[in-house]
Amino acid sequence: MKNKSLKIDSIKFSNHVHLKTMKCEFGGTITEIVGMNGSGKTTIINALWMAIKGIALKGNDCIIGDRFKFIQNGKKSMDVEIALIDENHNDARILLKRHVLKSSSKLTFKAPENYPISHEWLQNLLSVSFLSAKNFTQKNKKEQALLLGIDTHDFDADLAALKSEYTSLNREYKAFGDLESVEKVEKVDIQELRQEKTELQNSWQKQYEKNQAHNLELRHDYENRVNMSIAEAQQFNLRQNGREEKIRESNILLAQLQSWGYSGNEVDNWIKDLPRPETYRDINGEDVRKPEYIQELPDQSEIESIDNQIAQASEINQKAAEYERYLADVEQREAKKQELDANQEAQREVMRNRIEYIQSYELNFDGLEIDEDGGLILNGREIREPYFSKGELEKIVVMLRASLDDELKIVFIDDFDLLDEKNQKEIPEYLIEKGFQVIVAKVGRSEGGENIISLSEPIEEPKNEKPKLI
Repeated sequence: MKNKSLKIDSIKFSNHVHLKTMKCEFGGTITEIVGMNGSGKTTIINALWMAIKGIALKGNDCIIGDRFKFIQNGKKSMDVEIALIDENHNDARILLKRHVLKSSSKLTFKAPENYPISHEWLQNLLSVSFLSAKNFTQKNKKEQALLLGIDTHDFDADLAALKSEYTSLNREYKAFGDLESVEKVEKVDIQELRQEKTELQNSWQKQYEKNQAHNLELRHDYENRVNMSIAEAQQFNLRQNGREEKIRESNILLAQLQSWGYSGNEVDNWIKDLPRPETYRDINGEDVRKPEYIQELPDQSEIESIDNQIAQASEINQKAAEYERYLADVEQREAKKQELDANQEAQREVMRNRIEYIQSYELNFDGLEIDEDGGLILNGREIREPYFSKGELEKIVVMLRASLDDELKIVFIDDFDLLDEKNQKEIPEYLIEKGFQVIVAKVGRSEGGENIISLSEPIEEPKNEKPKLI
């Protein structure tokens, strides 16, 4: 949309706390509001602000306060009406009227039929924020930068959200503390052990039964062989007894012979050749001896080992659970650390983008910069008192104001008398050259004249007397 130059033609208000009715008309280039302190200069200047921005307890650039305090005592409402002239649209006349009630306010517009009032036009008009140096320098440096179109709000909001998230993540990370290493212990599967024990017991039982059968077979064979050879054993024993008797008798006879002087060895050899008692044999001629039985009960050491493992499983599994918790804590702690690192990198990225955004904004004045906080500074100083004098601030704000393409080309110069003679001349001339309408406030008395609004006496506050019952 083509930039338009709007100038103020007049201000009219009624039922203001100070003034019942008042109308002021302004010149196209410069208008002086002259009056003593308390005569209403600020009231007139604030009227424009009140009409455009309204009144509220809080807000952006609005008149701060309770609405009812601005309404004259005994009245239900007050009105402020501003007439604007658009020089680029055949001096079209646009009326802005703010109707203020004690609990609300309403803004209405009236313009020629073909005048292009749009949402964008309205937004631009309502966004006018530094109509005067006084207002501009009362804002903080970030608000001042915002007035120049440098808005780091999104970056700051993202950064604040990330920092808040970092605080929460860091709290969770620190909650893990210094994790002490835990001995690695494998979990014991008790069900698997019991299954293994059952299989071993079954195998053990089978081996036991096999060993019993083996010994039983040996026992039966032995008993059968013994029973079958009892008769022959008796005869064998008789023969054994006979043989032993013969040998005994022969030995007695040899002893007698030797006592008679026999010294030969023929009888001795004969006795040695006599049949000797034989070992006991079964009917098959084999020795019948008691068999060697095997150990019937198999080794149970494996089963006992499993029983020990099952008995110790609870303690082992508790340690294994502690180890698993330790691993889980380590993993979660590392994951939280990665989240923290990612958050910090995201913060750095936002800061880099923020700095790039600030650096990409070209400020056309030497020494004018945006600091790391996103605030406006000039030669390293904030644009406010006491860093700059009243005259310097007026000049700085005027030049900044002139560098913008606002819809409303109006500048108020408060406390014009505080400027030195040089600035009183140069600042209005500079603004008029840039196409601005200048309104200045002077303290004193004036007999009136062209482009002069004369306020003669201070305005007395209305008395809020309580009504009498009698």
